[in-house]
Amino acid sequence: MKCLTAEAQEDRGGKNGNRKQLAAAEKQAGLPVAPYMDPDLVVKSSSQLNFLHSILIPLVKELNHIFRELHVLLESAHRRSEHFSKIRQYELAQQEMDSICGSTSVITTSSSTVPITTITSTSVCHVMKSNVRVSLLLLLFN
Repeated sequence: MKCLTAEAQEDRGGKNGNRKQLAAAEKQAGLPVAPYMDPDLVVKSSSQLNFLHSILIPLVKELNHIFRELHVLLESAHRRSEHFSKIRQYELAQQEMDSICGSTSVITTSSSTVPITTITSTSVCHVMKSNVRVSLLLLLFN
């Protein structure tokens, strides 16, 4: 029986979680952290967009002048850029929801001193967050 490489083996799903926990523990311990490794600063979609727009797409455009076959790679890079832009929009909307929903308040409407309707901001936030998630799914699968 042949040995399987790491790429062919089943993904156990815990790799990224372990890295994030390790990075958080190192930062909490006060160890120096490079800016591109800081879990608080690095966002995958932003990193991918920066790489695509500053390195890959310009490189492939120039190489495409010499090697016409690379137009397929250029089209793929543009599709990936659109994909990560949609993810980034979702992440920004999620951050906005988190900042809005971070404070809890109670909204009451009344005609006198007795409230007729009481709506907590947490209940509104749950609805808003679910709407953002649905919007992401629609964006990603269109």
